[in-house]
Amino acid sequence: LSRNPLYQDSAASARNLKPKYHPFEKSKEYTRALNAIKWEKLFAKPFIAAFDDHVDTVQCIAKHPTMLSLVGVTDCAGEIRLWDIANRRVAMHIPSAHKGIATSLTFSPDGAAFFSCGKDQTVKMWTTQTSVQTRSHAAHIKPVAEYLGEANFDCISHHERKSEFVTAGINLQFWDINRTRPIHTFNWGDETINVC
Repeated sequence: LSRNPLYQDSAASARNLKPKYHPFEKSKEYTRALNAIKWEKLFAKPFIAAFDDHVDTVQCIAKHPTMLSLVGVTDCAGEIRLWDIANRRVAMHIPSAHKGIATSLTFSPDGAAFFSCGKDQTVKMWTTQTSVQTRSHAAHIKPVAEYLGEANFDCISHHERKSEFVTAGINLQFWDINRTRPIHTFNWGDETINVC
């Protein structure tokens, strides 16, 4: 190792740590400590509850458009759960919604249906108006519609007002819920699109 002779190290400055030369040191430390506590309280988020019924890692969380207490959750085991946050219980559970990872979920604008996509190259449309009898028999819950893709899907999003949705993966595809094939497909070469 060698030093550059043109570069000069800055000279070290001497500090006098005697309290008589720093009369305001205690007040500075008090102010710093007080500010640290204020920032800690400002960014503190109280832990409310754990929703730990999932077998594998949670992949996506989506909120219901009209019901504040309902969220949809997908996980890496292919399960979908609709959680009633207010009552801290599962409102709907679909154990094998997708083969493999269920990557994303979105609700329709009116909240009557939700769409899920996964690594099994499918998009499935589910209804949220499921009877209590069907909810207790989770294995019998079937999708309302199923859309097959040519590759894995990483993300899905529904249009704000129309009956259309978009999926992302190796390409971006726009779908109409009444058609089984995408309306438009956009490619970006070798790039994968992870968010739509």
